[in-house]
Amino acid sequence: MIHNLKNLSELKTTTPKSIINHKNGLDFYCNFLGKTPTEIIREAINEQKNGVWITDRKIRRYFTEFVDYLVEIGNAPQTIKNKVNWVKTFYKE
Repeated sequence: MIHNLKNLSELKTTTPKSIINHKNGLDFYCNFLGKTPTEIIREAINEQKNGVWITDRKIRRYFTEFVDYLVEIGNAPQTIKNKVNWVKTFYKE
């Protein structure tokens, strides 16, 4: 996770506040799943290596459940979009 945040901090358009938001969003997602960032990434890599179809990967279910949860707890649409984008950034790193 530190490596991912370090990469993010090296982008010229990324502000310190944005880095904090990304970290907080990722922490929220990890707590929701009950997994560490390392566990999440290892799981995604293993599914990819094992040839699991993209439509069958756990990440799709996680995102759907995460969005449903954010709606359930009353997050505004823009807040949901931001939190999902923060998590997507983590997976892309």
